[in-house]
Amino acid sequence: MARANPVKSFWLNEFPVAEVKKFLQIDRDPDREFSYRTDEWFHRFKLHGELNRMPLKNPVPIRLDVGAIYDNVLDWKTPIRKELIFDVDLDAYNFLRMCDCVLTNICCERCWPIAVCAMRVLDYSLREFFGYEDIHFFFSGRRGFHCWVRDDDAMVLSTQERSVIWEYLNWNEKRDNGRGTLVPVEKRVYNKFMYPTFMKYLDHNPIWEKRNFQKDFELRDVVVPADVEDFQKKFYFLDQVGDHRLPALVARCFSLRMDKPVTTDLKHLIRCPWSRHEITGNQVLPIYLDQAENFLKTLN
Repeated sequence: MARANPVKSFWLNEFPVAEVKKFLQIDRDPDREFSYRTDEWFHRFKLHGELNRMPLKNPVPIRLDVGAIYDNVLDWKTPIRKELIFDVDLDAYNFLRMCDCVLTNICCERCWPIAVCAMRVLDYSLREFFGYEDIHFFFSGRRGFHCWVRDDDAMVLSTQERSVIWEYLNWNEKRDNGRGTLVPVEKRVYNKFMYPTFMKYLDHNPIWEKRNFQKDFELRDVVVPADVEDFQKKFYFLDQVGDHRLPALVARCFSLRMDKPVTTDLKHLIRCPWSRHEITGNQVLPIYLDQAENFLKTLN
């Protein structure tokens, strides 16, 4: 007996077509681009009817992506609406990660708190600084997450306007080697999210001892009492003496590091929610912030 194709089985039995169409508001915006990949071909500029035909295709698609809504699907030239999307990959935080999964295609519970902090910082910033409310997070299927903003005014932002928002939130680009005082937008999220995550992260990640860490963060001249040997206590010491470098260091570690084209390019594709990652096999599932810390456990 021939073995069942697991990818075909996924499209047939596990991919929630109705849920995807509801989330992407296909009833309102039917002229949205979908694309899919097989082992040999990449097919762009397809309509939502393809979602129902995924398990019937030969060869079976291994990946499904989503694009913008277009004004004319006969030529697919002008995208007119698209969610404001942010992509955070933990690869951008490798200087901070000390777990074995750095060399793999996945993330683990030891480095996942970095992603959780980024989600909370991004969610808070989008709500407080821009007034957005319709915000959703999805696991990327590999080493990070995607944030979808579906507010009507976000959907019609131009490339330039999306770039301004990305620049505003990507504070790390404004920082000179992590030094100096916090910029105003950082102060709002430092005590609320970054500092607590940093201190908790130290419990399992001795980053003080990481190669080049003290050099990169301008800490070689820090004078710590001889009796303070534990790496975690060194950071507590900086905090207790009010060393101005600690807030800047923490902000650099946990500032948002996002893929710019995903946010700014209206024609850029993003992995479809609830689809399957072609390498890890993980499903692109919703992440709810009140349960984000334990999300990876739900994948097992």
